[in-house]
Amino acid sequence: MLQVLSLVVLSSSIREQGESATSIDGGIPLTLGISLWIFAIGFMIMQFLRPRLPYLYYPRLWSKEDELPFWFSFENLAWIVRAIRTSKDDVALRGGMYGLLYIRFELFMFLYILIMACLALPILIPLNVVAAGGQGSGFAETTATNIPEESPFLIAHTVLTILFVLLGLLIISWYQRMYFHTRKIFRNRDFVNSHTLKLNRVPKSVVQGELRLFMDELYPNEVKSVQIPPDASKLLSLKSKKRAHLKKLAQAEFKFQKTGDRPMVDPGTCGWCATHTGLRAKEEAMSFHKAAVVDVSARIQRRQKFEHKSTGVAFVTFSTAIKAHHAARDFYLSSNRKRILKSCDQDLRRKLKPERWGVELADRPQDIYWKNLSTGTISKTIRRTITFAAMSLLALAWSIPISFLASVDTLEGIPGLGDVVSATIEFNPFFQDIIEGYIPSLLTTLFVLCLPFILVRVVMFEKPDTVATRNASVLRLYYTFIILNVLVFPTLLIGTLDSLSTLFEDGIGTVLSTIDFTLQGAFFINYVIQQTFFSGMIRLVRPQHIFQLYWFLAFAVTDEEKEAVRKSSAHDMLYRIRFAQMLVVIACLLTFAVVVPLILPAGIIYIVVIHIIDKNNILHVFPKVLAGDSSMIISVINMFGVALAIYEIMTAIFFYFKDVYVSFGIVIALLAITLAVIALLNFLNWYNKYTYIKYGEPLLIEWNLPADLLEKAYIHPGMVDEESDLSDTMDSFISGNGTLDNLMKNDIERANEQYLNEEQGVMVEKGIYHEDGGDYEMNSVEESDEA
Repeated sequence: MLQVLSLVVLSSSIREQGESATSIDGGIPLTLGISLWIFAIGFMIMQFLRPRLPYLYYPRLWSKEDELPFWFSFENLAWIVRAIRTSKDDVALRGGMYGLLYIRFELFMFLYILIMACLALPILIPLNVVAAGGQGSGFAETTATNIPEESPFLIAHTVLTILFVLLGLLIISWYQRMYFHTRKIFRNRDFVNSHTLKLNRVPKSVVQGELRLFMDELYPNEVKSVQIPPDASKLLSLKSKKRAHLKKLAQAEFKFQKTGDRPMVDPGTCGWCATHTGLRAKEEAMSFHKAAVVDVSARIQRRQKFEHKSTGVAFVTFSTAIKAHHAARDFYLSSNRKRILKSCDQDLRRKLKPERWGVELADRPQDIYWKNLSTGTISKTIRRTITFAAMSLLALAWSIPISFLASVDTLEGIPGLGDVVSATIEFNPFFQDIIEGYIPSLLTTLFVLCLPFILVRVVMFEKPDTVATRNASVLRLYYTFIILNVLVFPTLLIGTLDSLSTLFEDGIGTVLSTIDFTLQGAFFINYVIQQTFFSGMIRLVRPQHIFQLYWFLAFAVTDEEKEAVRKSSAHDMLYRIRFAQMLVVIACLLTFAVVVPLILPAGIIYIVVIHIIDKNNILHVFPKVLAGDSSMIISVINMFGVALAIYEIMTAIFFYFKDVYVSFGIVIALLAITLAVIALLNFLNWYNKYTYIKYGEPLLIEWNLPADLLEKAYIHPGMVDEESDLSDTMDSFISGNGTLDNLMKNDIERANEQYLNEEQGVMVEKGIYHEDGGDYEMNSVEESDEA
């Protein structure tokens, strides 16, 4: 069916010689046809791979005897029905709080765009056709571009703009209210991660004993541990080097047990060159790596005795999470802080300067970047400014070639290239649709899909000290880039080559007055269509995860390593990236909702397709996100506010150059209202956290370690004591009578792994999944002990 439909729309995109793409169909049928083909191929690939990679695709969906061929059948499409019918309670139990919030956000946006489409399509399209008076044809006739200046028909556009903005503010306010309610149901897990507080801006001259004495005085018999991590990045690299040698030792022993031959190794930094040139002989691998582990361990012990500088950060662990919450309250509320500091040792107070401390609940130890703790606030701010500026310039640089490709007139004006383009179009006008309607939005879509993997590494330049901080930076840069690259810069530049020269010669006003909303609308409809089916195919097939799976399997040697690779092949759901991708499409829909109303049906299709795919992945693929991240949803609200603001600015520009100054003033007033409402929502988010800290109590304890491990949880990883029986353990392993587990992982890491396995495994224990002859069923939250 999909192939037949795509052939129909492909054939309809062939137009007569010399006709303009934007005047007939804007290249939209071509984009739809190609995108449907790509999606259909990806869908069949996913159906083919699903039973063959059970650890990557839906491991509990089928029993072995129910595996079906990869071509289309009702049974193979049953997962779509299951994803649609699954209740929000089951999504919450399987995907956690953030899975539920993401799915609900998609539903909120679907409701919003659906209402907009029901209002805009029957009103604006007939008005646009009548008001144009025969100017333009086909797709261009459905837009508001050809409406004469000061036309009374623009009153309808003004009224709908008011309704759409107010409805958007109502929707996002309703979503925040739902978020507060959901967080309460999930027992405020955003703000409770452990028994430990993180103290920022502690003077670097303070030693651990002084801080322990001070905290014991404030909270007698409640403090379990005080840790001031040193600035010891070299120790971290040595620990990493030691683990690498242990891993290679395990691999060498595995090869020996499997083949009976002792594996050899090229020693040294340039070992391969040295051994093959006869300068150095090969060594037996197990002996070499054992000696290397002993040597690195000795270097670690020597360096641990050095006097290291302080990072200016401290971790204070309390006996109970309730007491940690009360301590956070004391330092969060200025009145409480002044009260408790009056009764403490004033000499210690003057040295420790607790008035300057920034106190917050600590992230889990495995989510901390220990080597970045010593980076100061000013340095981080400068680094963030540099990365933000670099991403903005990159967005502009990427938009310029896209703007050239979006118009054949622009390409034909380039010496040399213009002749090739003209000859190609003369050979077959079909290529004009390819150039104008498909290639620009395809290049934009591909880069947007690859960008998250680039940004995860780029943001490390900012020196984030936690995974949550890193993810927040990725979201900020990602949303900034795609808003500028996908929406702002293309809107200003797409049309003709003259836009760039006009920008520098005559100023931004002239560029704004010559914006071709018809061409812009066609570009963004094509972009939304490609995001629907191309991005949907990527989320279904997940080729990046397939590549990573086989890449790491190729380097895995032991059975334990291969099993670990398979277990981690599902990866985590990148909720921040998914929110940003959804909101950029929403921004495109809003920006052109009034001027090019045909973009709204494309938006509805996008939300429906992506919702089904994402819901299926949350239910069956991605593990539940356990760590709290209280900044995520307010970031989503702010991004939606940015989308509304861009919509209002572009609509105001449209009204201004149509000489409808009353409508222009109304939209500017709506912009002010939008900014005020978003500011109010930010205040309510802060106030909600404030009231929780001041009056609330933690009801759910995350990462609840045993008391003896809790005291050691926040020791700097480089300062963990080396094993006293290192050589004996390795000798026992080499002889086949022991393991390296105690050397590869410390007590904290094993306890944390056990905790995560128990949290992820609770779904199975509570009867969430049932396999009985291939049948699939989910129980609701009410039927689970977790309710």
